[in-house]
Amino acid sequence: VLQLWGEFKTGKTKVCSLVEAMVFNPINSANISSASVFRLIESRRAVILLDESEDLLTSERARDIRNMLLAGTGKSGETFRQERGTFETFHTQSFKVFSPKLIANIAGIDLPALQSRTIRAAMVGTANKKKANLVVTQEDTKWQDVRNELFRLCLTRHNDVVQLRDNFPKTELSGRQLCIWQGILSMAYLTNGEVFQELLTFARDNKVEIESDIEEFTDEPRRLLEKLLELTPDDKNIYKTPDEIMAHISLLFNITSKRDLAFRLGRLGFRTRVLSLNGHYARYYILTRSRIQAVQERSR
Repeated sequence: VLQLWGEFKTGKTKVCSLVEAMVFNPINSANISSASVFRLIESRRAVILLDESEDLLTSERARDIRNMLLAGTGKSGETFRQERGTFETFHTQSFKVFSPKLIANIAGIDLPALQSRTIRAAMVGTANKKKANLVVTQEDTKWQDVRNELFRLCLTRHNDVVQLRDNFPKTELSGRQLCIWQGILSMAYLTNGEVFQELLTFARDNKVEIESDIEEFTDEPRRLLEKLLELTPDDKNIYKTPDEIMAHISLLFNITSKRDLAFRLGRLGFRTRVLSLNGHYARYYILTRSRIQAVQERSR
């Protein structure tokens, strides 16, 4: 399960379109029912792309989706549903839910059990208009060429990947994290040593970040909101750049980058907006004391 997390206009939907263009049997939907997901995976072994999945942890519909994601990270994963038969009778039917999946949203994932089963890629916006205006055209024939090459590679190197996976070089990864990364790292190892080292470094950092988030999940939001209140002496709108907020809280919370800050504040519902203030065009957090206090009340 790949998790794309980022604020507005950071390229999440564009990456989903790029993945959709290159993978086999993609299903890209922002509002798909749980019953449809089960059947599509069972019948097509589809790659499921859940874009704009903001209700992943809140809506009643999302409960089955969450259970599917939790169960679908292993080949033996199954979910069970009551299916209507003839004469209004019901029977229990199992669905295999093992397949690659991508989740893209703004709020991130704050369910520890699901978070520990994902690879998280934090998205950051760009000021480069040329990059920002790039468009993924699904009809472009180059994507078909990419898919063909990937298919040939899978056919010709499959046995090599399996053999290496079962005799994988020792790394600091273990347990669930090793299981998540083993296939990807095996392919990278056979492709390019430099790519393998870069991915291994990313895997280590990803493991540390996710474990740290899970550990601090219950206590950090309360302390973070208290620090934000210090920046809002009254209920007027306070405009702060990411750099200004980092200067105030980074040491206390070990926040090392704007991307890290955006993730921490994004989980609480605070996101930047691109504004021009006093001739300075940049991203700003808009803070008010009443809003921060409202978030405090909801999180108790």
